[in-house]
Amino acid sequence: MRVIVIRCGALGDLVYATSVIDALKKEYGDETIIDFVCTPANGKLFEKDTRVNKVYTLKHKKIPLLFSKDKKAIVKASKKEPYDILINFEFGKQFRDLVNAIVAEKKIGALVENINFPKNIKHSVEIIKHMFKDVVSDNVYNSSYPKVIGNDENE
Repeated sequence: MRVIVIRCGALGDLVYATSVIDALKKEYGDETIIDFVCTPANGKLFEKDTRVNKVYTLKHKKIPLLFSKDKKAIVKASKKEPYDILINFEFGKQFRDLVNAIVAEKKIGALVENINFPKNIKHSVEIIKHMFKDVVSDNVYNSSYPKVIGNDENE
C-alpha cells in the first residue's frame, strides 16, 4: 500500500495531520509506505519519523504545476510508482492541479470530494480525521490521534 498525504499549512496543521499516519499503518500494515507533501520548514518535523517514507516539499505553493519544479517532481514520482491512496488536507485552489495530476487509484479529501462535516466537530484534529474516515475502519478511526516523533530525551 502506497499513500501520499498533502498538508502544506502551518506547523500545527501538519501536526494535526499526523493522526493519519498510525491510522493507515494500523489499517493496512506496517509495510504501508506513506509520503507527505508539506512546506520545507515544516517538513523537518519528519526528520526522525521512520513512519514516513518520503517528504516532498513545496517552496512556493501558489506556483502552477506547469512552472513548479517541486510539483512536477511529485507528479513524476507518482507516474513511476503510482499511489494507492491520495489524501488531500488542503482546500486552496492552488493545490487542484497537483491533486489532479498525481497518479493514485483513490483520491480522498479536499478538492476531490464533497465533504460534509458533522456539526459536532469543533477541533481541527477532528476535521482532519473526518477527511480520512472512509479509508480506515471505525475502530482505527476512533483510536487515531496526532503523534510526533523526535529525538530520544537523552539526546
